[in-house]
Amino acid sequence: MYSPLDESLCCKPANHYGASKYVMECLASTYFQKLNILLLRPFNYTGVGHNDNFLIPKIIRHYKNKSETIELGNIDVTREFNDIEFVCESYKRLLECNAKGKVVNIASGRGVKLLDVIQYMNDIAEYKINITINQSFVRAHDIDTLVGSPKVLFDLVGEFGQKDFKQTLKEMYEA
Repeated sequence: MYSPLDESLCCKPANHYGASKYVMECLASTYFQKLNILLLRPFNYTGVGHNDNFLIPKIIRHYKNKSETIELGNIDVTREFNDIEFVCESYKRLLECNAKGKVVNIASGRGVKLLDVIQYMNDIAEYKINITINQSFVRAHDIDTLVGSPKVLFDLVGEFGQKDFKQTLKEMYEA
């Protein structure tokens, strides 16, 4: 897989969730000429209040609870994790721009290694958690690095940054 992923890559959904997103994109794109539509592809995001059914909040919860062990899947991967404030600012700026008929990644291109997330949390919580790999959480043919290209987004709304991911983790931990 190519990384960072840009909007021009052909979609190849690997599961029913991805297939449903792709079908909706195909349907919506047929209205590009008639309606003011942007198709947005948000990459992973997190922040204070995020449901702990998701990976980063799950990790935070384990540290808050002072758990000795956490079960994870493949920890040797890099993923894009954006702060929710970056995502909201992206949406706000896109609502204010004049673009239409485009596919836009809500992405920063910032990859975060899952092992680094654990190390950051070890530092923030001031203890080291034990990791157990649960094979049922490991995806077959997992992609090592998966981040999105922010080029189209930044071309449309201007470049802007976001807080350091360690700061996001700290805010979530302290909330």
